[in-house]
Amino acid sequence: MKVALAFSSSLLLTMLAYVEGARILAFFPIGGSSHYSVAEALLKELAARGHNVTSITSLPQKKPVPNFRDVDVSGTRGPSANSLPFEFVRTKLQSTYRNFHTIANVSRMYCEIAFAQQKVKDVLDEEKYDLVITEIFGADCGVGFAWKFDAPLISILPPRRTTWSLARVGNPSTPSYMHMAHSSYPQRMDFFQRLINACWQVYYYVTYFNVHNGEETNRLSRQFFGKDVPPVNDIVFNTSLVFANSHFTIDTAYPMVPNYIEIAGIHMTKAKPLPKDLQTFMDEAKDGVIYFTLGSLVRVSTMPKETIKAFRDAFAEVPQKVLWKFELDLEDAPPNVLVSKWFPQIDIFNHSNLRAYISHGGNSGSIEAVHFGIPMIGIPLFYEQHSVIQNFVDKGVAVRLDLNELTKENILSAIRTVVNDKGYRERMKQLSEAYHDRPMSPMETAVYWTEYVIRHKGARHLQSVGATLPWYQYLLLDVIGFCLFVIIASLYVLTSVLKMLISLVKGFASPKKIKKN
Repeated sequence: MKVALAFSSSLLLTMLAYVEGARILAFFPIGGSSHYSVAEALLKELAARGHNVTSITSLPQKKPVPNFRDVDVSGTRGPSANSLPFEFVRTKLQSTYRNFHTIANVSRMYCEIAFAQQKVKDVLDEEKYDLVITEIFGADCGVGFAWKFDAPLISILPPRRTTWSLARVGNPSTPSYMHMAHSSYPQRMDFFQRLINACWQVYYYVTYFNVHNGEETNRLSRQFFGKDVPPVNDIVFNTSLVFANSHFTIDTAYPMVPNYIEIAGIHMTKAKPLPKDLQTFMDEAKDGVIYFTLGSLVRVSTMPKETIKAFRDAFAEVPQKVLWKFELDLEDAPPNVLVSKWFPQIDIFNHSNLRAYISHGGNSGSIEAVHFGIPMIGIPLFYEQHSVIQNFVDKGVAVRLDLNELTKENILSAIRTVVNDKGYRERMKQLSEAYHDRPMSPMETAVYWTEYVIRHKGARHLQSVGATLPWYQYLLLDVIGFCLFVIIASLYVLTSVLKMLISLVKGFASPKKIKKN
């Protein structure tokens, strides 16, 4: 009976979720694999479900995928993997102001080069699309596709939440407890931290929608989509749905409007068997394994020699074996260290002997660590990585190392703390269990809501009125101003009346005094 009931429920859900094959256009010209992996996973699943997907991307599929068409704009790709010098990161990317404006310039650059290609222009001549999906990054120069095809717009946010991703759907962004993207503040901020956090959030909001999505982005939009295209922000604030690569268990709890959906973990793939040499290396690690990588952008081999030596000497003194992602052959590598240009990260996380993960705090890698329950040592390099690592430190599942204090002693102390203190692993295991405890998987969630938007022609009933209110109305500044005016006017009237009464009393008293005299 239970089996029959479960089958009936599953069949009913399948029927309810059914959508006739839709035509879906995705615009992801930026050449960052960690960014595109979130959208790519969803797009491929939608294609597998019978939808016709066209993706404008600089990261085309290596093998043909049924129902999936790439418009390859790989000429728009920026720096290749592991190309950023360490010194550039240390000196140029530590400024929040500079980081914020850099991502806008990068976004517009990718858009401009993509729009110049004939194959992208040809997409405009196609008859119809039922849905447009874009990335939320530095500027929204691609949202004009939604206007062109009169299609609903879904936007995907690869990193954790940002002020400008919340604002486009009218989601509250309360600076008293919701951190700015680059913040390294604790979850409970003191007065001055809340003050600075509030100032930064106002700056982010004003700058993103008035500068990043300002005249330069609108010029690009008009040049490509035509002079009749509405201002970029008019399209942005009509977004049907936002998918965020986050989850309340690994981020912090905060209010969400119904069209702001968390899908952290959607990029996860099934772990595969490790290569034989790597399998043997990890199997024979009686004291466990430490995995060290600083992601796909930074060229670790350009670290100062003394910093490389600090890591090498620290690793030589720990009983664990170490996997170190390094672009070159490392001279004098300790016998317990295996160096490689690339490692199958998810497959390594799946091995039972992995004890700790040393990382820069990239969002995708951090989600993978939570997925498999691996405690972390974080070395944030730039932007939201500071916030990601600080969040895990607050949860008691990570230790933070400062980029400018990478000494042998500090590295050893962090490793010994995370590996020897069982509390870190136990708390991460609890966090992992909470992360996995969901009514639907990240992929099922994303597919359901994507098809929901298609079924309901944009699902305008999900959209908060707050997204389209003028900022002064959204913040109740007009109401607050009116109340202040009433209070001040009342005080003025009351003061005037009191003065008049006092004058009258004095006036009545004066004649009597004169008469008496």
